Amino acid sequence: MKKLLVLALVLLSACKNLETTIDQIAPPSKTSKGDGYIFFDYIAYEQRYNFNDKDGTRLVLKTRKQDVQKVKIVMDGKDYEMHSIGEMGEFEYFEGKVTKIKEGKFHFVISDGNLAYYLGEKGSLNSREIEPLELAIGEKSENNGDSKLWYRIYIDSFYNGNKDNDPVFNEYGPESFLKPEDTNKAQLVEDWGNNIPKKILGKFQLNSWIGDFNENYFWENKAKNIYGESYAGTKRFGGDLQGVEAKIDYFKVFSINTLWISSPFYSFSGSKNDVIDFRHISPDYGMLVEKSGESQYKLLNLNSSEKNSFGESLSVETWKNTSSDEYFREFLGKLDKENIKVISDLSFDYVSSRFFAFEDVLRNGKDSIYWNWFFIEENSEDKIFNGSSDKGVESKEGLRYRKSFVKVLPEYTAEESF
Repeated sequence: MKKLLVLALVLLSACKNLETTIDQIAPPSKTSKGDGYIFFDYIAYEQRYNFNDKDGTRLVLKTRKQDVQKVKIVMDGKDYEMHSIGEMGEFEYFEGKVTKIKEGKFHFVISDGNLAYYLGEKGSLNSREIEPLELAIGEKSENNGDSKLWYRIYIDSFYNGNKDNDPVFNEYGPESFLKPEDTNKAQLVEDWGNNIPKKILGKFQLNSWIGDFNENYFWENKAKNIYGESYAGTKRFGGDLQGVEAKIDYFKVFSINTLWISSPFYSFSGSKNDVIDFRHISPDYGMLVEKSGESQYKLLNLNSSEKNSFGESLSVETWKNTSSDEYFREFLGKLDKENIKVISDLSFDYVSSRFFAFEDVLRNGKDSIYWNWFFIEENSEDKIFNGSSDKGVESKEGLRYRKSFVKVLPEYTAEESF
């Protein structure tokens, strides 16, 4: 009996001194799940991020990324498993839902290897020292059923839902690439490889979804030699709006109710921030051809300074919907039925070098009615458009033409605050 009592006292003493012992252990050089070490200073829970709905409350806990194996919520003697919902910077985020409980006391158990860390009002390695947190689902919180849980999506690299609209060139334009072997894709435009011969970049290739992002294809290496480091932002992956639609069930699982998507408007680039035509959805994010079989690229191509081959001019009465535009309406409707709202990027401070007004300025110089729309500098340096949407310039007769607008109305802009 005395031996058992002594053993119990030794174990109790060990538990009390465990945190000191762990603190004295040198942290591993590399964070790894299962190594039995937890970086306590990275663990944080804030009640303001709780999200209430009719079924209960979702809680979010953050840890150091790739540091812990399991996280659970313990409330009224019941365990609620939490799962990883992603990483950002040095942190990994876990989410769990406490269901059908109006109020109660709870704490978190964070485990890695044989080590368990208990988080209540304070953190401890001793389960007997837990000071539980209070949860009152009925209370008014910053996040209720009307709040927005946003999901940020860069369309081109999110998911390829329609391989038929995969891009076969990028912002350098079809004139900088060899004609594709696919006859249908080759018929999309008529000016393949019409750039200065030494500027032809070869065959365009999409970046592999599972490949090394830093590994370049032949055309990228050539672009780097010609245009410098600005080539780096010209990769394309083939993601599209159909890819976003295909993941609606995924958004519902995580109760996402607002998507913040990158610009889907007509542009040759992946970001679509350097817009060619604000009236239309980009074909490579929707459909490359119309129901009639006509190429959208050909239809949207300007055949004069203010008129495209679709018969549209600056007059609103002439504007039409492409198949991509109509699909975008359907896309928004499907998301709306699932109570998912959509917010889109739209850049007004600069445009593509193929934007009608910019092309008119290049063509007519000071005689263009759009001359004052852009920053135009005297510069004798011989440069051509380098493919980078924010640094691209055109030079002509000693003048450098920047695609940035002179002025952006402040009421149409907003500063990001998060």
